[in-house]
Amino acid sequence: MHRALVALTVVITTTVAAVGTVTAAPAGQMGEVGQAGRTATAVVAVARSSSLAVGQAMRPGTIIASPNGFVMLRMQGDGNLVMGAGSHVLFDSGTRGAGNYAQVDAIGDFVISNAAHQRIWATYTRGNTNVLRVGDDGNLVLAGRTGRVAWSSHTHAGELDQGGMLRPGQFLSGPRGGRLTQQGDGNLVLRRADGRIMWNAQTGRHPGAHTVLQSDGNLVTYSTSGRPLWYSGMAGPRASATLGADGVLSVRRANGGVAWSSAAPATIRPVNPAPVTATGYASAILRMWGGKVTGLPGAYSDLLATSRGLTITNSDSCGQTVRVDIRIVAFLYDVTSKYRIKINNIITGHGCDSARHPRGMATDIGGAWNISTGAATSFGGYWGPNNTSMDAQFATYASSILPVGSGLGQRYCAGTSSANVRAGIAWFADNCNHQHVQV
Repeated sequence: MHRALVALTVVITTTVAAVGTVTAAPAGQMGEVGQAGRTATAVVAVARSSSLAVGQAMRPGTIIASPNGFVMLRMQGDGNLVMGAGSHVLFDSGTRGAGNYAQVDAIGDFVISNAAHQRIWATYTRGNTNVLRVGDDGNLVLAGRTGRVAWSSHTHAGELDQGGMLRPGQFLSGPRGGRLTQQGDGNLVLRRADGRIMWNAQTGRHPGAHTVLQSDGNLVTYSTSGRPLWYSGMAGPRASATLGADGVLSVRRANGGVAWSSAAPATIRPVNPAPVTATGYASAILRMWGGKVTGLPGAYSDLLATSRGLTITNSDSCGQTVRVDIRIVAFLYDVTSKYRIKINNIITGHGCDSARHPRGMATDIGGAWNISTGAATSFGGYWGPNNTSMDAQFATYASSILPVGSGLGQRYCAGTSSANVRAGIAWFADNCNHQHVQV
């Protein structure tokens, strides 16, 4: 099922229309709902709720989120009431019409009415204590104070479609009680209904990690820094990740074929650990050359020498014989988790007008592309168009992954000057046609 949710975007604010907000209807506009004797009660606004009680209404744009935020019920602008999770539609009222609204009426019936206050959809239930609740498991339930269920959508949030994401504490629910949970410690864990672990991605010790089904059909767990920790392998466009009744997690291609399964052998695919030596970092960067990493010939030759454990001596190193500092190649490696980069230079080709470059303790970045958004910049127009907003974003991120005591240039350049450089990172003036990084 690949129906897209229409603008199912949540913006958390302190006003109505925030996550889980139930908005108040304008006075005098509720009126009759199309059935004799059924007049709506006054409605009130409730902030950040996962439920809808008698006297509360959902107007177009209102969203009610489940307690963990994974499942969302929205009254769309087209009048359709839609519940979704993980970019996957779970429930669809099929009630299109501008001005439609939903409410639990005075006798406990959950009703969708049109702009003329005529009832066009209902659960046909009674119970003046009935409350509509959006569950983390993907079930929409209307129940009374005693817990007696008057109506249910009989749905479960068991699928991720393209772009669907599991954040810490969120989970997929199988038809028979199985769960795939993104734990707070970063591990992605599949459990049976009785709690027995059936599979896990071995991604613990990474608090805050999340898992997303990418547009290429790859189910990937990422750390908070954006580094991949585990992946299923590409299943192609319009793939889906589904937790079945048998408790098996499957990544399926658009034609329904299974590309990956938790029941298959050798399903643990942890990404290769990060390098621990300058040689390892340089080798990893060179493997990305022409893809995530490009640059000038001097930068390539410096990385090649470093990957072979060699020192670098030439006229531009000011007569010194040096090695590239491990912290520089570690930075270049780490930054590729979020950006594609062009390296102007490290040692070769820079000259002697710097205290750090000749010692292998600095690098100049000439361009950066955000992998997630596609936004790009060529700092100061060195390689192409400059994007001052991206300049600031890149400098902010660079400061977050550099060790304390490192430094960044371009403090007073357009864009970079508004960066949020963290404490412990030196920030100084430099030419505006690149981003200087030093350790």
